[in-house]
Amino acid sequence: SRALKVDGCSGTSRHPLRPASSPMSPSLPTQARLKQASELSLLQKELGYSFSDASLLVRALTHVSYDRERSAGHNEVPEFLGDAVLDLAISDLLIRSFPDKSEGDLSKMRAALVNSTVLAEKAALLNLGRLLRLGKGEERSGGREKASILAGAFEALLGAVYRDGGYEAARCIIDRYFAGDVKKRRLG
Repeated sequence: SRALKVDGCSGTSRHPLRPASSPMSPSLPTQARLKQASELSLLQKELGYSFSDASLLVRALTHVSYDRERSAGHNEVPEFLGDAVLDLAISDLLIRSFPDKSEGDLSKMRAALVNSTVLAEKAALLNLGRLLRLGKGEERSGGREKASILAGAFEALLGAVYRDGGYEAARCIIDRYFAGDVKKRRLG
C-alpha cells in the first residue's frame, strides 16, 4: 500500500475497512458477480476507504455509454461533484505546501495538477480502466484506455467518496495521490 501521512491524514478512512455491501446486479452470472465484487474490494483497499453505500462506487465506475436510458445510473453527476472536491482539496494542499505563493502561481500549479492527463494517470494507478462499465461502442473503441474517460472516472470516484464519507475522506485520498506531485514542485 502507498499510505502517505499528510497533515494528520494517513490516506485511510477514519473507519476501519468494513465489508462492502454487494453492489452487483442479480442478472450477472454468479462467478462474474463474485469477480467484480472482489475487484471492487481490492480498489477500496487500495484507496484505504470502504464504501458504506457500494452503489455509489458502482455508479462512479459506470460511464454514460453503459446506460443511456437511466440518467441516474452513470457517473456524470459524481464526476461533476468530484471535480469541485478535487479543486478545493488541491487548492488547500497547495496553500499548505506553498503559503507564500501568489494566487496566480497557485492557480498555475493547480491547473498543472488537475488536468485530464494527470487524472488519467491517477486512474491508471488504481486500475480503474478494467473496472469501468462501458457501453458496447466505447468498449470496442478502446474506452478503457481513453484519458478523458479515465479522468472522468477518477473524478467520479472522488465525488462518490465525498457523498459516502464526506469531505475529509475525499481530501485524504486526494492528499495521498497528489502529495508526491506537490512535493516535486517544491523541490523543483
